[in-house]
Amino acid sequence: FLRGLAANSIRTGACAAAVEYLETAVGIDPWDPGLRRLQAEALGCAGDRDRAAAASDRASSLARDREALDSISLALQAGNRREAAHGLQLLLSESPGFLEAARMLARLQAEDGNRIGAATVYENYLAVFPDDSAARDRAASLLLEEGRYDQASILVADRPVTEKGRLVSACQMIRGSN
Repeated sequence: FLRGLAANSIRTGACAAAVEYLETAVGIDPWDPGLRRLQAEALGCAGDRDRAAAASDRASSLARDREALDSISLALQAGNRREAAHGLQLLLSESPGFLEAARMLARLQAEDGNRIGAATVYENYLAVFPDDSAARDRAASLLLEEGRYDQASILVADRPVTEKGRLVSACQMIRGSN
């Protein structure tokens, strides 16, 4: 919806409105290279050449990350789990906030029995996007499955309460009463 409003605003010369719409849209989906390209266009239209160049560079980077993830997915489909895991680790070292890559690597590690490693993948992602409660809950679940109640409790402490957060608190209370 915001993409359409921004595109129409650019067409009509309402560049400042387009920039505002796209700032909101990018806040919702920071990994969409198309949004970043449109953001670069809006910023250029508004006369902000430096930010337009930065948005354009980010769009290119995101497109490369997406292509890398597609190649990794193909390797995984071909049964090359080790190659896929290595590619995901490299991708996440360059783009630690790439949720799809983090989910894929965490899933691979959990399937291989390395739940702690999978939780660590989510924790690294959370260092970039600390307000992602779904990723936080996935990490807490993995830690709970391994009996790491204290770590799970720390992970959800001082965060908005979710069902997983309630479960971690309950496990911590049960553990504390024994």
